[in-house]
Amino acid sequence: MESMYHHPNKQYSQRLGAIADILGAINAEIKSNACYYILLDHIKTQLGVDAVALHVTNQRLQLKTIARLGMRMGDKLQEMVEKGSALSHKVTVARSIVHYNSSISNTISESFAQFLTDEGFYDYLGVPIEEGNQFLGVLELYSQTPINATSDWKIHLRFIIGLTANTIQRKVMLTKQDITTTELEVAYSETLEAWVRALEIRDQATAGHTHRVLELTLRLAS
Repeated sequence: MESMYHHPNKQYSQRLGAIADILGAINAEIKSNACYYILLDHIKTQLGVDAVALHVTNQRLQLKTIARLGMRMGDKLQEMVEKGSALSHKVTVARSIVHYNSSISNTISESFAQFLTDEGFYDYLGVPIEEGNQFLGVLELYSQTPINATSDWKIHLRFIIGLTANTIQRKVMLTKQDITTTELEVAYSETLEAWVRALEIRDQATAGHTHRVLELTLRLAS
């Protein structure tokens, strides 16, 4: 069997197909919190981590845990997030990625350190979710082994940050007013377009191909 490494077009086509599937699944459940768990399951699988958690800002601009997967003591994490003793608080203050493991010099609370130990997590990555100047929340990645952050992994992480922001914003819109099917389809298409642009930045040789795949993907989704 030939390695996919030598066929970037095939790899990108498959990746776009997976993205179309996850977007379709999120759109189907956008009116319930199930969409967050669908999103986190995709993140956990595609980024190869053992657990994920999503915290969004409430009306008081405080973090609230919306969804989590892959951890036994999620209630304990939620409690620490609400008290500001989790690393998500540092992400919120710094508005930048926070990376932590036992080999990195980074001050954390005893309760959060104990949580990581009890869960068996070695590596932690907290990522701010923002749209323009608006801070929406924090996405946390937990791994029992060192995270292998390759260039492709980082590209996919950037896409996931955009997809997470897009999902949060649409949920906010739904709580404020009814959103039409057309508006959901526009948001769906724009997210795919953003991913195509990210792929083209990485490899200009695939520019025409990814747009053709995008058109076919949207037609299939319809």
